[in-house]
Amino acid sequence: MALMKVKFDLKKRVKLAQGLWLMYWFAVMAGVLVFSMGLFFKIELRKRSEMMDNNESHFVPNLLILMGVLACGINAFGGKICYDSWTQQSFLSGSLC
Repeated sequence: MALMKVKFDLKKRVKLAQGLWLMYWFAVMAGVLVFSMGLFFKIELRKRSEMMDNNESHFVPNLLILMGVLACGINAFGGKICYDSWTQQSFLSGSLC
């Protein structure tokens, strides 16, 4: 719930969209890092599988891989919305997608 109504002109809206776009892409890079950690852990567990007696230890790498893919997808979509709001046409029409 917003506390008060705020209106942005085009210049302020573009600056806000640029800042949010940059933050979304940092979050995409964090998602790539989480995904790659999941792959690394899965490979290391497979290398050392002869020393372990259970197969339930692959839950954590699978979860890291899933969360990394989800983070990349959601944040890339948010970055696309922010990038689309930079343009004059979408500012005037009000539609972003």
